[in-house]
Amino acid sequence: MYIPPEKLNYEPRLIGYGDGFALRTDDLTLVAHENNHLKHNVDLFDRLGWPNRAQSHSFTISVGERRLFYSGDIKGLDDIRPYIDGCEYVITETTHIDLELFLTFAQSIDVGRFVITHLDDADNVTRINSAFRKAGVDNFVCAVDGMELPL
Repeated sequence: MYIPPEKLNYEPRLIGYGDGFALRTDDLTLVAHENNHLKHNVDLFDRLGWPNRAQSHSFTISVGERRLFYSGDIKGLDDIRPYIDGCEYVITETTHIDLELFLTFAQSIDVGRFVITHLDDADNVTRINSAFRKAGVDNFVCAVDGMELPL
């Protein structure tokens, strides 16, 4: 995590994890899935002496029978494909992947709603909205700060 504690208005509670890590409570299960977003930086991180192991993860979150999938940056659609079929929500970015490939992918998989994140400006939101509508993909929304998703 690259957020200094001084930037937070709460005390972070960090829990180390890796691929396949599962956190279970009475009504929630969270499972980590490693993705390839940072893998191309391994040599650079080593050369710079950074402790980063080039790990990036996505998460499946289950509440009862309902599932949602969350991912920050990904390298490609293969990073999320095995985990999202049948999810009520898939929260992911489209900035680091080809949008046309994503649109074809979105039409071929059973997802309740895609929530698109990592949107840098209003022009990008307009471009994504236009591309999704043109492709006939209507089960999406562009994320905004403070958005709540009902389960």
